[in-house]
Amino acid sequence: MIPANINHLFSFDTIAENHNLDPMLLYGLGSTSIQPVMETLGTMVTEDIRGNWRQRLCPVCSREAIIGKIIERKRFFKCNFCHTEYAVDYTVCNHCDNKDPDYLAYYTVTDKYGFEIDFCKKCSHYIKIINLDALPEQIPDKLEDIGTLALDYLAQEKGLKRSF
Repeated sequence: MIPANINHLFSFDTIAENHNLDPMLLYGLGSTSIQPVMETLGTMVTEDIRGNWRQRLCPVCSREAIIGKIIERKRFFKCNFCHTEYAVDYTVCNHCDNKDPDYLAYYTVTDKYGFEIDFCKKCSHYIKIINLDALPEQIPDKLEDIGTLALDYLAQEKGLKRSF
């Protein structure tokens, strides 16, 4: 018989506490060890799913995106963990799923054409948006987060929170 509190038995916090480890270290090690498998699974996602997903969480690993892209006037989120790109609606918060346009806003970066920060006024979380249609050259694949660190600093100055 499976105990009712099985999720508690396998949580990073419980395992870390039982072995006197830092939960974030344990989480990082666990994530790093499964990331190659998740990336491989991400390459197997069909174009039908990728183009019609329309949900804020990654269809492969269920994580929140921290990078969004505009490609041929369509909006995509890119998972920073498994690197799967998937279509989403323009009016959705990447953190709380808010779809009320009165509570969704953005900052454009005047000296960095093609970049913006979309944010939600309800939860104060943001996502970095790269408009590939407006950029003269692409940011190398899998380096989008590092290549847009200036947007993180700007968002934090505005009191916004990053999803992880």
